[in-house]
Amino acid sequence: MYQISLNILVVEDDRFMEALVRHMTKNISNKIMMDWDTTVDAALKRCKAIEKKLDSTANFYDLVLIDIYTPGEATGIDLYKYIQENLSFMPCVMMSSMSVAEYCREIDQLSLSRPPFLAKPFYLQDLRQVIDNILLPKSFAA
Repeated sequence: MYQISLNILVVEDDRFMEALVRHMTKNISNKIMMDWDTTVDAALKRCKAIEKKLDSTANFYDLVLIDIYTPGEATGIDLYKYIQENLSFMPCVMMSSMSVAEYCREIDQLSLSRPPFLAKPFYLQDLRQVIDNILLPKSFAA
């Protein structure tokens, strides 16, 4: 269990997945703060606001969990690309019900670096492993 506070943004439109991720993160740490956006469009607005505050004491996210397909014009891949180009210090994990092969093909077509991927439905140990791989080095540095 983490002894530091973690700030996570989750971009997911499915209420069941929301409840599942909230439950899973409570099993990982009781110090996880989560913001929730149900569309990529809303998350893009949030990230653009963060980008404007880069020189201030803005609260940044330790991790962004992104569903690839949500309602609206923009996709999770659009959000990931924006974060990579403008807020590259914020690590991302992509989530989708697509297969790993489909995910790799889609990301590779866009010539983007491939962030970690969680295939839905996923288990607590899958989420924990991804969070550990990304955030554990930070928790030791704190």
